[in-house]
Amino acid sequence: MLNIWQSFAVIFLAVSGSLSFMWALNWIWPWEKRRAHNDLIGWQLNILGTTYAVILGFMLYAVWNNYGVANLNTDNEANALGNIYLLAEGLPAPQPAQMQALARSYADAVINQDFPQMAADRVPEASHEVNQDMWKTLMSIKNSRQRKSPRRTVRCRN
Repeated sequence: MLNIWQSFAVIFLAVSGSLSFMWALNWIWPWEKRRAHNDLIGWQLNILGTTYAVILGFMLYAVWNNYGVANLNTDNEANALGNIYLLAEGLPAPQPAQMQALARSYADAVINQDFPQMAADRVPEASHEVNQDMWKTLMSIKNSRQRKSPRRTVRCRN
């Protein structure tokens, strides 16, 4: 991704290149001599310009839609993390503090490591590791409950 000065340089070069081309075209082939040709191909250029505008419009719609989807995904992930943090209070004794600490470290990993890595076009890994630790913590809760709870059998009397 380009920084602001590189983006400015690209725009400046594109505009100055097109203006230089127009100046050279006017110097080599004056406007008065092109007028007859413009009347012959003008309708074709109108169709080409309209087609370009439609394609550009669809492209911008797709980009804006992808931006909205990414924004929605980010909001949903933040809400889910908040829910995990709050629901951790209902877990058995050792796990609430673990899950809340993992939720805080997940948020820290996403903000301080994953977002900069995604901005540099790299695949983030830090939040994935914390996510795996959250799953391990939850699975240990399931196993500890299975060991501690006795089996109860119900007998029917006839």
